[in-house]
Amino acid sequence: VNRYSVDSRLEGLQYTFGLQLGASYKINQHLSAYLGGRLSYSYNTYSGYIRDVKVNNPQGEMSPAPLQFGAVAAGKAQLQPLLSSPALAPLLPQIQPLLDAPAQLARATADRQIEVKQTGMGFAPIIGLNFNYEGLNIGARYEFRTAIEVKNKTKINSSGLSQFEDGVKTANDMPALLGLGVSYKVLPSLTASVSYNHFFEKQARMAGDKQKTLGHNTNEYLFGLEWNALSWLDVSGGVQLTRKGVTDAYQSNLHFDMSSNSYGLGVGLHLTKEVQLQLAYMISDYKTHTKATSAYQTIQSSGTAIPGSEVYKRKNQIFSIGLDYTL
Repeated sequence: VNRYSVDSRLEGLQYTFGLQLGASYKINQHLSAYLGGRLSYSYNTYSGYIRDVKVNNPQGEMSPAPLQFGAVAAGKAQLQPLLSSPALAPLLPQIQPLLDAPAQLARATADRQIEVKQTGMGFAPIIGLNFNYEGLNIGARYEFRTAIEVKNKTKINSSGLSQFEDGVKTANDMPALLGLGVSYKVLPSLTASVSYNHFFEKQARMAGDKQKTLGHNTNEYLFGLEWNALSWLDVSGGVQLTRKGVTDAYQSNLHFDMSSNSYGLGVGLHLTKEVQLQLAYMISDYKTHTKATSAYQTIQSSGTAIPGSEVYKRKNQIFSIGLDYTL
């Protein structure tokens, strides 16, 4: 066997819906404080399969792998009289793994499927301070960690992965967040802003304790400009630099992440005094992550490790449209 084919698919969706309530208190004409909280509801789904694994047979044709390996395994019975020979007894420890390999491969190449829904809920307090003086505005906020455990509702799990069994609970915390921001009116019609966000991911609970494999917490750096070009037109643009602490041990086909650079452009059209149309576009360019390993695959019959690598890459584009109404 030196060729194979497989039909595989995995689709994962992760949503977090939030309801936030809070109140601000004016300490003096320049300083105010905020206290609030957010109720978060997590909804995740995973569905996929690995099926129709085929390998080439002695005639060079592609045939179902479980059937081909199963047929080879069935032929093992014909060798039993020979294997019972006292002369072969010293060699059995080396021969037996080779004889067991076809049956193992028949099981390993059988169809696999998952269809799982996960739900959970959590709450986190939020505190903030804001300082305003003439054209200068400085804000800071801290969002506490949202402790969430999602519970599986499993329809199908023939994957052999215990994490997808029905009723299993998995940690799915939202990390604490420290945010700092400054904006300044450079001109009456032009405002510049910078901000920084620090996500305490290493202190949040993740599935399989993946937070322990992070090199450092996530840092975000944002820069933006807003220009009131005309009485009916606002234009804005910005850059976001996101630096993740992911390592090879963190990345997997089920959950991966990368550092990125994002660029955005927005336009606001004042249709009337009360109504404004918002249009925006953003593109995110992610840094490719290559995960190399000296034992990407292991030949079961001989225990030989085959080196290989996994390459994680992605690119996002977002278009948005909104309508603001001022009472």
